[in-house]
Amino acid sequence: MYQSPTMMEVLILREIFAMYLLQGLFFPSFYDVTIYASNATLFITTKGHKYVNETRIYEESTYILGFYIGSGTSRAIPKYFAEVPGHLLNRYSMDQHGDNLRVATTNSAQWGLNEHGQYTQITYNSNQLIILSLASAKSMEGSAGVTVMSEVGKIDANKGIGLKDEKIYAIRFLGNVGFIVTFRQTDPFYTLDLSTPNNPRVIGELKVSGFSSYLHPIGPDNSLILAVGQEADKETGRILGVQISLFDVSKLDEPKLLHRHVIEESTEQYSSSESLYDYHAFRYLPLSKALILPISLIDYDNDGVDDSMDGFSVFSVNEIYGINHMMDISHIDAVEKESSRCWYSELLPTRSLVFSGKLTTIKGHTVINTDLTSGKEIWTYNPDKNLDTGKEKCFPW
Repeated sequence: MYQSPTMMEVLILREIFAMYLLQGLFFPSFYDVTIYASNATLFITTKGHKYVNETRIYEESTYILGFYIGSGTSRAIPKYFAEVPGHLLNRYSMDQHGDNLRVATTNSAQWGLNEHGQYTQITYNSNQLIILSLASAKSMEGSAGVTVMSEVGKIDANKGIGLKDEKIYAIRFLGNVGFIVTFRQTDPFYTLDLSTPNNPRVIGELKVSGFSSYLHPIGPDNSLILAVGQEADKETGRILGVQISLFDVSKLDEPKLLHRHVIEESTEQYSSSESLYDYHAFRYLPLSKALILPISLIDYDNDGVDDSMDGFSVFSVNEIYGINHMMDISHIDAVEKESSRCWYSELLPTRSLVFSGKLTTIKGHTVINTDLTSGKEIWTYNPDKNLDTGKEKCFPW
C-alpha cells in the first residue's frame, strides 16, 4: 500500500535532490517515493514504467539511488544506483545486510491486446527477490562517482514467492532470514534462507486464511512473528475484519500459526486499524507482552447492544495462552464527556506511548492517559474543546 512521505522525509528529499541536480544527475521518475536507511547508506526509490515493443505493455521498474551517510561526511553523497523489475510494497521491502541490498518487488498484472487483437489480461501478479552487491558495484559513465549495483542472487518471478496472481502484502528481513506474505484468496506465509547471497531460497510455506500487513519479530532470538492484518474468506477472499496472528518460526522449514484473534465477532460488524498501513501506530511491549492497536469497530448487529468503538485496544500475547483482549480505550466517549462535538480536518496522528505503566493514546481529536494495569482513565485532553464553531474550521458531528 502506498505511503506518502512524511514532512521530515520531504525536507530530506528536498535537500538531497537539490544537491543531486547540481551534479547533473536525475531520477527517471519521481513517482511513489520510498525511503530506507541503514547505518551508513540512505536509499531512495521511485517507480517508473517503460514500454516493451515485444509485449506491447508497460513494464514496471523501481529505480534505486543510494547515498553514503556514514562517518567522515556531513552530507549525503550519491554512490549507488540500480534498476529492478516491479514495485516495492513499502520501506520494509529493502534491507541492507553487510555489503548486499535485498529488494523484494511485485510485478503488477497487465492488461492489453493479445495476438488476436482482444483486450484481455496478458500477465498476472508475480513477485521476486533480488540481492544486489554494493561491494562489486561498477562505475557509471558520467555519473559523478555513482556506481551501478550488480545482481548477485535472485528468486525469480513465479518461482516460489506467491501463488498465481498473488502479490506481496507484508515483508520483513532479519539478518540471514526473511519473511514474506502474499495474498489473493489465502495467505501464504513464506520463510526465506538468505544466508548465501548468491542462492536465496524459499524454505518454508504456511497457507492460512486472510493476510498480514505488518510482521513484528518477538520472543527469544526472534523465534516468533507477531502479525496484524485482515481475516478473509478462504473460498472468495472477501475481507472479514482485522486479525492478529502469532507465528512460530523457530524452525524455518516448518512455520506454524500458533494463535489468531479476529476483532469482529459477527458478520454484522466491520473493523479497521491504522496499523495496517501506518506501522508507527503499532505498539508491542516485550516485557509485559502486551499489544496496543488502534481499532475502529462499527456494529450493525440488531441485538440491542451497540459494540461500536473508535480508539485503542490492548491485547495480551502469549505463546501458550494465545492472544486475548484486555481492554478498550474509546476516543469517541472521551469527546462526548468533554461536551464538544466539533471536529475539523486537522487530525492528530494515531500513536500510543507508555511511560511508568501509564498508557497515552492519541487519535483523531483526543489524547487520553490510562493506567495500563487497572484500565482506569487518568486524564483526557480535547484540543477541540475551546474552538469557536462560528469562526474556526469546525464542523459538528
